[in-house]
Amino acid sequence: MKKFRTYILVLANLLYSAAAGIGVYKMAVEIPQWFASPPASFARILANADAEVSFWIPLQIALFVSLIGSLIFNWSVHRRRKLIFIAFGCYILVAIVTAVYFAPTIMEFGKIPPDTAASPELISRAKMWLNLQWGRILLLLVGSVAALLALATTSLRETE
Repeated sequence: MKKFRTYILVLANLLYSAAAGIGVYKMAVEIPQWFASPPASFARILANADAEVSFWIPLQIALFVSLIGSLIFNWSVHRRRKLIFIAFGCYILVAIVTAVYFAPTIMEFGKIPPDTAASPELISRAKMWLNLQWGRILLLLVGSVAALLALATTSLRETE
């Protein structure tokens, strides 16, 4: 059982690192293209929507399950438990703001006809979404680091 608690935490770390790393990549490379010249550039959002959902939903479910498993199986390891709680808290915050703001807003942007005139209000909303998106990425990175620090508390005795 001691090995399993480390293995589940390793899995959580791999998934968290993937989510954070891919989030940084998308924010640096892909998402700026979506906002290059709104609303015409918003057409790229819906073009990739099915692939985004097919990728992110299973990754998020696997990450959630592995974090819950990490909490359960590492409950008796006090230092790990605190760090896993931090990682889990960051994950939950990201999930909530994604469900409440980011996902609905980006889908709304994607539905705007490309030939619509770019209003100052739309440009302002798009800039706000982009700026807030960096905060969401930062939360993912903080959670990922907390999970890595939890894993770093592993001793040889714990994995035997």
